[in-house]
Amino acid sequence: MRLAVAIFLSLWTTVVSANAGCGTKEALDALTDAAISSDYRKIRLLMATVCREVQTSEYTIVKRGFRKSRIRLRDGTLLWITNLGNCR
Repeated sequence: MRLAVAIFLSLWTTVVSANAGCGTKEALDALTDAAISSDYRKIRLLMATVCREVQTSEYTIVKRGFRKSRIRLRDGTLLWITNLGNCR
């Protein structure tokens, strides 16, 4: 039993480079587009509704993708994040 617990605990990783994660792929795309175009109003709107800051949050990978991955934060929240060095 201790081995199983140790393995489960080792699955959690800390987000290192993503600043935000979103509840849907579409919201993550919209946040990325807003960041590229410096649309701060849209960034604030998305962060207040479907996205949240994830810097230094602990997560486990639910679905690994090439550019985006689905993660589960320690509090149970499912989010999409970009793979800029996060999901190794």
